[in-house]
Amino acid sequence: MATLNLDLNESGSLKKPRSYARTNDYEAARQVIANYTGLDPKGIAVTNGSYHALDLIFGSFLKAGAEAIIPVPTFPFYQKLEWSEHLELKKIRCVSEADYDQVLEAISPETKALYLANPNNPLGYLLPLSLLTKILTQAQANKTWVVVDEAYYEFSGLTLAPLLNQFENLIIVRTFSKAFGLPGTRMGYILAQPAVISKLEELKGPSYIISHYGLDLVTKLKPRDFAKVRKNTMEIKDTREKLVASLKQAGLTVYPSAANFLTVKVTDSDRLVKALAERGILINNLNTYPDGAPELRNHLRITVPPKSQLVKVTSALLALM
Repeated sequence: MATLNLDLNESGSLKKPRSYARTNDYEAARQVIANYTGLDPKGIAVTNGSYHALDLIFGSFLKAGAEAIIPVPTFPFYQKLEWSEHLELKKIRCVSEADYDQVLEAISPETKALYLANPNNPLGYLLPLSLLTKILTQAQANKTWVVVDEAYYEFSGLTLAPLLNQFENLIIVRTFSKAFGLPGTRMGYILAQPAVISKLEELKGPSYIISHYGLDLVTKLKPRDFAKVRKNTMEIKDTREKLVASLKQAGLTVYPSAANFLTVKVTDSDRLVKALAERGILINNLNTYPDGAPELRNHLRITVPPKSQLVKVTSALLALM
């Protein structure tokens, strides 16, 4: 018997996935993610992208006035929290692994949360498992949440998911926007111990606030789709290394990257971004990146192009240097 949905004040003529998402839609997507990650569905919360996930954790999970450590520059989700003064943000400048001694020293009983983007965005560096374990151990002793943003996990190959059973203070955030190529669907998810997820689910609210269209696409993902993502990721990594080699050969400073982008130091980023745009190539000028000065002055962040466009992009960059 067909179900007549008269409970959420939606048009009766709507068909999936145009209608509101319901619990069964949410759970179906959560099961697909569980199959992909190898984790219990109860340890997974689905969100409208990683930004929603981070806003949920830092904006709702932490009490007003709580201290949170943010190594900068990083993904600037925290600006809303800074502007609203919801949290007391302790920003620490970190441009490489060596700078994280400062983070370890800063963790105290007053610290309620620490955010780590791994790989870092916008610089691309990857923190090793040994350092992350050390940070988690110290944070757990101080009852500090460690939120690890693994938006580029598929490219780096490093995840802290196997440590979730060991560290109850660990929360992992991921997205379908990068390796899966679904940025417009705004689909992300949180991994944590089931008790933590249960609390976040309460704060998140009902299933209908999640994009039904996005849930439908995730639910339809099959093993062949995951295999395709792995194959595409390997191709992007290969293309990335070729682009690195060409830029370094031209004498440019290219930062090590474990993501699908490169950060490159140039003499005049404003001029280059404008000139490349005139050639139909858009790249990110990091001159005004939040909390990026002075380290990111005259730096570009370049998404690794498709293999078929590598020569075009490389030629244009080198011609304008």
